[in-house]
Amino acid sequence: MFFETFAVLSATPGTTAGEQATLGGYHNSGDDGGGEFYWDSSSTETANGGTIVAVTSVSTGRWKRIITVPLNVRWFGAWGYTNTNNPQDDTAAISSTINAVPVSQTGSIVFPAGTYYISAIELGNRILTIDGQGSSLVCIGNADVAINIINTADIHDLNVSKKEASVTTATVFRISGIRHKFRNIQTGSTFTIVFDCYDMKESHFSMIRVDNDITGYTGNIFSFSYCVNNTISQSMLGYCDNAFYFSSTPHPTGGYKSEGILITECITVFADAAVNILAGTQISLIGNVFDFCSTYGIFQSNGQNLVVHGNWIAARGVNGFIGIGGTVNLTGASIVGNQVQAGATVTSGSAFSFSGKNIIVSSNYYINLNGGLVTDSSSQVFGNTFSGSATGIANVAGATIALGNHRTIGYGLPSGSIAGTAYSDCGFTAVNDVNASYRAGVKYVRGSYSDQLGQRFYVSAGAGVEKDVFILNENMDVGIPDQGYNKGKLILGNYFFWVDANGRLRIKNGRPTSDTDGTVVGTQA
Repeated sequence: MFFETFAVLSATPGTTAGEQATLGGYHNSGDDGGGEFYWDSSSTETANGGTIVAVTSVSTGRWKRIITVPLNVRWFGAWGYTNTNNPQDDTAAISSTINAVPVSQTGSIVFPAGTYYISAIELGNRILTIDGQGSSLVCIGNADVAINIINTADIHDLNVSKKEASVTTATVFRISGIRHKFRNIQTGSTFTIVFDCYDMKESHFSMIRVDNDITGYTGNIFSFSYCVNNTISQSMLGYCDNAFYFSSTPHPTGGYKSEGILITECITVFADAAVNILAGTQISLIGNVFDFCSTYGIFQSNGQNLVVHGNWIAARGVNGFIGIGGTVNLTGASIVGNQVQAGATVTSGSAFSFSGKNIIVSSNYYINLNGGLVTDSSSQVFGNTFSGSATGIANVAGATIALGNHRTIGYGLPSGSIAGTAYSDCGFTAVNDVNASYRAGVKYVRGSYSDQLGQRFYVSAGAGVEKDVFILNENMDVGIPDQGYNKGKLILGNYFFWVDANGRLRIKNGRPTSDTDGTVVGTQA
């Protein structure tokens, strides 16, 4: 037998057990809702509107679909229209498709290419694979959450948006459970949260594209609460408040926050903060591009073991921008091999700012940003390059190691004389207190000492005034400036050499006790 539509099939009983029938389509023949059925004359199973079909004229007997492929939402009556002028709500049909998979069981669902209008969908306690085939889900209702997931889902090739701005749906996906896979998902409307993840474990997101709010830059794209061991990769996220937001909400019984999150090979644009971590442990950001950030590139308020390696971070042009930072409540951070830069319009801003313990800032390249702040004595700052930086590295606790950092004027090393009086520098290692009044370091200079290119080792004592203690220049001259009695001495083994107040060169085996406590070995001509 052949039935053109589902309505005709559901009105016609079979004549013999096992009789087969062909359905042309659900609403119309050829609309992807058709298929092959057989008549089960003794069945009284609950009809589901797609794979088990009751006949209106009899109580016993069901048409049962012969299933050889994944469940199709059009089998259950979804329209999937491309005509946006007269949208049909496909929520019920999609829900019937999902409910055709028994609770706690595994199933696969396909959305043939098209546009499906929905209000809210519950996946329930099922393990589902959903193939969107490039289809669009368009929110037309005002539900808080468009798609709620509580078990395991593998969802790919799907677009989600709002039909119009008046639709108040706040969250696209609310996700808990384990071992989810999301790939090639796109959204393009103004949502409060796109992926609201809580108590989610061992899941992977890839090839996600979100342009959330291209005019207001609002909303969070990923929001994590007590999530563990998840990965986000190869995604393009933009136009938001935070691309990655980690809440400080603890697990209701375990008390832990989010931990073990890897974000790699992602691009974010136009976010107030690309990554905003209120609390978390072992959040790893590796090989990403965080462009057009506003307040922060990356910031962590609480937790431990922040890893930031090989990222490119750029400011939008907002004064006060901090490239990478953390509060006193962050313990342990490895900030290595990143490039952080601001445009010429940024008149204030810091490459980094940390006040917690065990911070390592190494081998980074900073452009047009002030040096930064590291305030704990257990931290290290070394091997960084600063281009166009107005200040060095400020440090409250003097025991912090700060070595081998380099500053250039403009972009790249200068050639010839550098404009300025005294010691215009193109490289530095500096450790400052919080007021930048006391510091010590090394600068590569061409300045007041015979206009020779060289190095000056300096200290300062109040008001930021630098005093040279040792100078080397390109002619291999060694200079020890006169700093007064018991200063500016040359020490070779146990021997002290110095020039006394009367200009006489003296030597003594052992430390002198006065300006004249030593043998005169020469005088000025």
